[in-house]
Amino acid sequence: SEKQYALGALDDWLGSQRRRGGLYVRVNGFGDSLGEQECILLEKYPELGVVLPKVVSADYLSRSSEYYKLTSSRSVIGLIEDAAGLLSLPEILDLKLLCAVGLGLEDFLCHSVYNSEDVKKLTQRIRTEIALNAMAQGIGAIDTISLDLSGGTKLKCEVLDARACGLTAKFSIHPSQITVINDGFYPSRVNVSKAHEIQKHFNSEDLDSGYIRMGNELISPPKLKKLNLIRKYSKHHEFTKK
Repeated sequence: SEKQYALGALDDWLGSQRRRGGLYVRVNGFGDSLGEQECILLEKYPELGVVLPKVVSADYLSRSSEYYKLTSSRSVIGLIEDAAGLLSLPEILDLKLLCAVGLGLEDFLCHSVYNSEDVKKLTQRIRTEIALNAMAQGIGAIDTISLDLSGGTKLKCEVLDARACGLTAKFSIHPSQITVINDGFYPSRVNVSKAHEIQKHFNSEDLDSGYIRMGNELISPPKLKKLNLIRKYSKHHEFTKK
C-alpha cells in the first residue's frame, strides 16, 4: 500500500548519493500501475542495476527489456519464481540479457500446501537447476530470501544449503543478514591461505607448467585454476569490505 511513497523516497535517496554504480532496484514488471514511473526513475539513473521479477519466458524477458529500455550497459538480475520460468531458463539465459539469475522460492511454492522444509528434495532440485544453468552461462546464481531476520542459525543453515546446491549468493532483506551471508559464501580460510601461498612462491612460468608441488601435496591444473580464482575472489572481497 506504500509503494508510491517508497518510489518517491527511493528517488530522493538515489539523488543524494555520489556513487550509484553497483546498486540494484527491484521493479514491479511491465503492466504494473507503477511501471511508467519506474521507467522514468531508471532513465534518470542509467547506472542502476535492475532486478526483474517473475521472468516466466524468454519472450517475457525480451518484452520487459524493451519496456524498461534495458540496454547492454545496464546489469539485470532475473528472478525465477515459478515452474514455467525454471523450465524456460535455458532459452531465457540464451538471450544474454542477464548478469545473474535469482530464485524467488516463496512465490514458487505458493501453490503448494507444504512448507519449503517439507519439500526439501524439490527445493534442492530447483536450486540446482538454477545453479547449473547459470554456471553454463558464466553468470551468478542467487538464492531466495531468508525470513530469519536475526541472522541466526537458521540463516547459516540456509546459506550452507544454497552453497551446496551450487548457488553463489543469497538475497538479504535485513542488514543483520549481510555478514552471515557474505561469510557463508566466502571460501575456506585454508584454501584462501593456500591460494596466496601459491602466488607468493611460484612464478607465472611455474603456474603454466601443469602440476606443481607444495610440500607433500601435488596440485593439479584444475585445482590450480580454482585456487587462482579463490585468490582473486578473496582480494576483491577484502577490498569491498574496506
